[in-house]
Amino acid sequence: MEIPYHKKKHTKSLNNMFSIRWELKAIEEQNTIFDFWNKHNKSKVYSRKILKEIKLLENLLLKNPDLGTLTDFCGIRKVVILSKFSLFYSVDGQIIYILSVWDNRRNPDELKFV
Repeated sequence: MEIPYHKKKHTKSLNNMFSIRWELKAIEEQNTIFDFWNKHNKSKVYSRKILKEIKLLENLLLKNPDLGTLTDFCGIRKVVILSKFSLFYSVDGQIIYILSVWDNRRNPDELKFV
């Protein structure tokens, strides 16, 4: 794919206060979403829009890790992306773990964090 999917699992902030680590599950979910929209729309435009929003969100989280809404899952926060997707994450010390990129139209009973 030509779209720049998240390949690395670790991104550092400029001020070295917090860093972001992507869990493999979240990367795979994100890439599945991109693949679906690329095929569905016969274009990468929407996938690029999603990726742009995710990158903006990463920068916001590095500045304010408590940005997301606490969920019913212990210590896990959620931020909505473009009203159709949610990014789930947790914070442990100075590391923000991206746990899932979830399509909000999926069955919420399938959402698991292990």
